[in-house]
Amino acid sequence: MADFLAALKSEIRDIEAELRNDPRFRKWESLRSVLSLYQESGMAEAPSEDQMARTITRAPSENRARALELARLFLRNRSGPTPTRDIYDHIVSNGGEIGGKDPVNNLSAMLSNSDDFQSNGRAGWTLAPEGGQHASIDEQVYLDVSEDILAGLNRDELTSTHSWVTTNRKIPSDVDGHLLGRAREIVGRFLTDKESSTLRGVFTRALEKHVFA
Repeated sequence: MADFLAALKSEIRDIEAELRNDPRFRKWESLRSVLSLYQESGMAEAPSEDQMARTITRAPSENRARALELARLFLRNRSGPTPTRDIYDHIVSNGGEIGGKDPVNNLSAMLSNSDDFQSNGRAGWTLAPEGGQHASIDEQVYLDVSEDILAGLNRDELTSTHSWVTTNRKIPSDVDGHLLGRAREIVGRFLTDKESSTLRGVFTRALEKHVFA
């Protein structure tokens, strides 16, 4: 624990030196909130007068920053997407607070609005890749994945799937699961919401060609 707190303080000092107009301000604010969390629980030395003078008065903003940092620390040790409810339970069990009538939905909105987290649809959340976004997926990959799934459907299944898509404006859940699973195997990671949407569009167009071929 002592090493963890020392690392936090060291990083805070480095970021404060270049704080003005620096995009890393959000990270600085989050780290300060986590440090405050441990100090309040008696796990570190009492704050100095200077630290007391810097007490943040905007409680909602402080709670949000603390919750996001707890979420970051939690997901850092997870091997795959984690549901919003699990992240919420971890935050609350570690002293974090999320207000509102539906705190789980509020947390989902907070994660969605942060560049540090990546949505993986119903599977949950992972940390966003460091240094920017994932490399874009080539259009041919979307088509190859779609053709792999379509190759496993017989004529009747192709027709019924097309009928379902036409009526419900979405791919049947079982086919969709196989589609995303196959894409994950080929790409080597979970697809983002935008990538999943693109894949579904390519699959739907390919399905139509097979049905009316």
